[in-house]
Amino acid sequence: MTRHRSLQAQTWIWTGRVEFVAQSARGGRDRSIELMVRLDLVELLVDGRSRGFLDRDALRLWLARPAGQLDFDDAHLTIATGGLGLVLVVGETVLPLPIRIEQRLHEVA
Repeated sequence: MTRHRSLQAQTWIWTGRVEFVAQSARGGRDRSIELMVRLDLVELLVDGRSRGFLDRDALRLWLARPAGQLDFDDAHLTIATGGLGLVLVVGETVLPLPIRIEQRLHEVA
């Protein structure tokens, strides 16, 4: 379910879930990824397990100019080798983000 909250008379901020399945860059099993986007936080769940929280503003700023890595508690986002695309790193597992998910993150962050 998607909810909207008015912070000012004409301003709406999207909250909800971004869900997708990702496969390890090394060909491992599919992983279920869920980003719970709240008003000020984004929670990362991998295979139904919470892996950390991130400030929503920090995500938006990092996506605008990705450099280095953006840390969740047990994972991080970084730029793929060669600079093409983003990857989510959970422990030793590298999960390339589908382009549609990158685009969706830009829309909702």
